[in-house]
Amino acid sequence: MLGWLKAAENILFPPRCLFCGELCDDAGIKYICGNCLVNLDMPDCAQCARCGCVLPRSNCLCGRCDYSGLPYSRAHHAYQLCEKTRYLVHQFKYGKNFEAAHAMADLMSKKGILSMISSDIIVPVPMYITDKLRKGFNHSGVLAGMVSAITGIPVVNALVKVKSIPHQAGLSRKKRIENVKNVFTSTKPEKITGKKALLLDDIYTTGSTLNECAAALREAGVRDVEVMTFAVTSADNVC
Repeated sequence: MLGWLKAAENILFPPRCLFCGELCDDAGIKYICGNCLVNLDMPDCAQCARCGCVLPRSNCLCGRCDYSGLPYSRAHHAYQLCEKTRYLVHQFKYGKNFEAAHAMADLMSKKGILSMISSDIIVPVPMYITDKLRKGFNHSGVLAGMVSAITGIPVVNALVKVKSIPHQAGLSRKKRIENVKNVFTSTKPEKITGKKALLLDDIYTTGSTLNECAAALREAGVRDVEVMTFAVTSADNVC
């Protein structure tokens, strides 16, 4: 019955492209038309073999990964952060446009990074409880649910944020690291011990938040942590 209702909804109210407003076609995905999808699909870029940040050449580590260890084994990112990918993130994250979240998950699938997942569970980056109540949803949790629907891998909300902190946007890498120190912990070690976890978020900037979350998962007994985001910034912001 739900399938029939969805089909009827698509006929009566066909989805329009989030970028240009035209009706979506078979060449695109549900909320992005084929023309805008082609313009969005940037050429493959060189990435750090460990954290996945954008680099000027391939088959190398970025400056940070070259001299420091990370609490996760590998990071996967679908796109570089640019005007259009930033638009989708902001529409979802701040505009509460869940169609943009659907598009982000579908783009991650189309880009092929969801097929790279070898984890048992998906763990979204958490928000502090009052911040989540004020906003009405956790954007990482919503995106994790949509990735779970595509992959069949279950979501486990295994992390909590123990205090509210200033927003990371606009902070230097050093300040970002200090800002999230000892902010995350695990509440469900019995559900994650010995498992491989995929830590999911929308954007990878300096990796400070994801590093702290991954470290908390490893301390709780997770066997291995992979990181995945929709978009990644350039190496200038990461290293």
